[in-house]
Amino acid sequence: MSKAWNLVDAASHGSPRRQQIGPLELLVLQGTPFCNLDCSYCYLPDRDDRRKMDLAVAEKAVEWVLEANLVEHEFTVVWHAGEPLVLGVDYYEQAIERIRHLVPAEIEVNHSIQSNGVLINERWCDFFKRRNIRLGLSVDGPAEIHDAFRKTRDGKGTHAKLSRKIELLSEQQVAFHVIAVLTGQSIRDPERMFEYFSGLDIDYLCFNLEEIEAANPESTLLKQDCYRDYVDFLERFFELRQQYRPGLQIREIDGAINSIANWRATAQHESVRPQENTPFKILNVDVEGNFSTFSPELLGDEHPRYGDFRLGNLSSTSLEDCLSDPHYQRIAADIADGVNRCRGECDYFDLCGGGSPSNKLAENGRLDSGETAFCRLQRKACVDAALDILEKNLGICAEGQR
Repeated sequence: MSKAWNLVDAASHGSPRRQQIGPLELLVLQGTPFCNLDCSYCYLPDRDDRRKMDLAVAEKAVEWVLEANLVEHEFTVVWHAGEPLVLGVDYYEQAIERIRHLVPAEIEVNHSIQSNGVLINERWCDFFKRRNIRLGLSVDGPAEIHDAFRKTRDGKGTHAKLSRKIELLSEQQVAFHVIAVLTGQSIRDPERMFEYFSGLDIDYLCFNLEEIEAANPESTLLKQDCYRDYVDFLERFFELRQQYRPGLQIREIDGAINSIANWRATAQHESVRPQENTPFKILNVDVEGNFSTFSPELLGDEHPRYGDFRLGNLSSTSLEDCLSDPHYQRIAADIADGVNRCRGECDYFDLCGGGSPSNKLAENGRLDSGETAFCRLQRKACVDAALDILEKNLGICAEGQR
């Protein structure tokens, strides 16, 4: 049995706590903090930093998770943080080859890149296809919505340039999905948003929310109550999808519907807890080999209560060292307390699993806290929209209605 499924001790207020760790699902490698854009809602604090991860660090990260026996059958290397494409094709060709030689044949390794897309050219297209890269593009919608937040370093909009890159991807038959950041403006216009995204050559669409996190201290979604607006947005988007693009998967809507359909099978199991609040389902590694677990956004962040969230360095800290460190134990115990608080206070817990630690810290100032504005929108609103959709499609009347 993999060590990933063993239970380990973590201290909580002086008493031992048993917690499950792993198995590893995401190895997030922050190849560079630098980003060529200057998006106003970005949470990254160091996007002017041009350092890049030495390939030896990437190798060490893979060796570390294998030696720690965190991997079962499959994991994904996510190249994230700043803009991954600024490192160039040759960097990733070498990185993938080095990683391939380290991983046993029985373990499947996937590579994923989330990009703003503006640096894509034909060479990148060839690389994405040949290496079977899971490519995600950050696209927020029509030009006036996208360009309001996603700007170049000199303040210009990026939509026109990105649109040309999307055309190139389609011409070169490169598959990609989209992650769109929703704002107070975009959720009030589901028809125009659907019209835009339904015109892209994609099968999978994800909605992130403009959120308070790390270096981003405010959100247009929180300046007024947007809960009902977001529920209405999701329901209308679903109606349009069913009518015009039934093959388009929408993460938030379809994910919530599937969770509702399967909740009896998962509600009593620890596996309902998401990656972000389960120790070492995610390992986050910065350019110097410093690592953290839980929410990727925590690596590089600092807080008066916890200090920083670096749990060690790959070159000098083993998994056992980390698990026995009081710094890790305090963070892990507080996150577990936050999950338990959600379990006791929230009717949506079985469909959520306890919320995002980075959002709890940013909004509530503590990891051992409960509900956030982020979870009300990203979790509860999605479930409420899914329930409304199911009621309409199955002919179910809400209580008190006939």
